[in-house]
Amino acid sequence: MSEPWILLTGFGPFPGVENNPTVAICEALNGRTTEGTPIRGAVLNVCFQSIEQQLAHAWGETPPERVVLLGVAANRHTIGVEKRAVNRFQSHRPDTTGFATVEDQVVSNAHPLDFELHCKMDTHILAQSLIRAGFPAESSSDAGRYLCNGVYFHALAQASQSSHSPECVFVHLPQVGNAKGADSEEVWVLSDLVEATRQILR
Repeated sequence: MSEPWILLTGFGPFPGVENNPTVAICEALNGRTTEGTPIRGAVLNVCFQSIEQQLAHAWGETPPERVVLLGVAANRHTIGVEKRAVNRFQSHRPDTTGFATVEDQVVSNAHPLDFELHCKMDTHILAQSLIRAGFPAESSSDAGRYLCNGVYFHALAQASQSSHSPECVFVHLPQVGNAKGADSEEVWVLSDLVEATRQILR
């Protein structure tokens, strides 16, 4: 029987975000353990046309026990724990290859446009655990319509097809240097985001 493991993903840089903190977080936690369970970190390229294949490669032949997907939201001040993903790409921002989506483009042809997949975890409870640990956070119902939403949709679909249905959640992190809460003079530093991710993994 295969040993349980946790998949942690982030994204590389993309137009408008040249320094994506999720890269450093995945590198910092790759190979570590949480409560004895090993973490495998994977940094995904911001590419519409290959995101499903990239996720499948990171997922591997032995499904993970849990999946934590990270993205950066450049204008956010709090951590956003996303409740759902929607079967729609809709962004005027191109990916790293220069490709931009067209109107009414689905993430997956296996489902109708705007079909929703929902996180099985209680995102409110997860957000509250982050707040108790000192990290401003909230449960969010809108992961956008860019690659963050896309990889989340594919991950939730993949989890639903796995024999043991691994827990899967997407978390939007603030950019390093953003205010740590809307009215705070304190700012997010990389070590905050790494420790917050550890809390999520636990």
